[in-house]
Formats: sequence, structure tokens, C-alpha cells
Amino acid sequence: MRWLNTLLTFILVFTVGSIAFTLLRKVGEEGRQGRGKVKFQLPKADIVLSKVRFVDTRGGRRDWVVESHRAQLFKEKNRAVFEGVHITFFGEDGRETHLFSNRGELNTQTRAMEALGDVRGRSSDGLQFFTSSLHYDADRREITTDAPVRILGSGYETQGVGMVVDMRKETVRLLDQVRSRGAQ
Repeated sequence: MRWLNTLLTFILVFTVGSIAFTLLRKVGEEGRQGRGKVKFQLPKADIVLSKVRFVDTRGGRRDWVVESHRAQLFKEKNRAVFEGVHITFFGEDGRETHLFSNRGELNTQTRAMEALGDVRGRSSDGLQFFTSSLHYDADRREITTDAPVRILGSGYETQGVGMVVDMRKETVRLLDQVRSRGAQ
């Protein structure tokens, strides 16, 4: 069933992308012929879309949703690049973790993701975290980073370098240089 959802998603994306490509190509030709003032260069991506939403399911349940202002798909590289990213991860108990970043990358085959630039997140129980980059391993359901991390909870702040979030066990582990302080 998961492969069917993935197939349908890519068929939809391909169809919309083909229409967008045709329209943008037409605008580019008119600009070169002097009929318009539009200057346009075709992107290197196979498909470029605005305001996209990707949904991944596991065992009939949503695993994550990626929403983005802009997406570029590179079919041969099995890669999607996002700008203005909001990722929602769904726990098995229905809890949600929201992640925001400037950019993101998705391996469309393995479902591994990277979040890059001003990465911030919050869990449904109020835990907030801030870092510069994160990696999501879909098979292990783990979020990791080697970068400095700041975590804010109810009445405390913890900082460290490197983090592992186990989405199955719902645990957070800071790896090095851990410092914590209570509310003042």
C-alpha cells in the first residue's frame, strides 16, 4: 500500500511539473522573441513546484508530512530539495513533533531527510529545540545532529553538542558538552 501511495504522489507531482514546465518554457520563448519582458532560465531540476505537501505512511499510518514553499525534484538522483520547510513527525501514540528549517532535502528512495539552516522544533508536550542541521533516518526513525543544540523545557534549558532523538522510544539524548540550568 505504501508503494501505491508513493507512486500516486509521484504521478501527481510529475503531471503538475510537466504542466508547469510547459508553461514556463512558453513564457521563456516569448521573452526571447521579444514579445514580453520576461527573462527566464529553465531550472536544472526535473520539476519545480510551489506550496507542496509530501505525506509518507508506514503501516497505514502517517509517519511524516513535509510542507514547503518551494520544491525541486531531481528524479535521477532520487532527491527533492525544499525551501521554507515544515515537517511534522507522527508518533505511534498520536503525538506530533514539528520541525521548521530554511532548507530541506529528501532522498525519495530511502526517505532519509536533512533539515538545514535555522532548524527549530517543538514536541506536542512543549519541548523546544534549536540547532543548525538535522538528519532523519526513516528506517531507524531517528533524528540526529553533530551540531550544537539548545533545548528548552518547562523550567529548564539544556545545551550540548550532538543529539539523537529516538522517535520510537520518544527519547532525546545529547552527546557531548552537556550543560543544563533550571529556571531563574
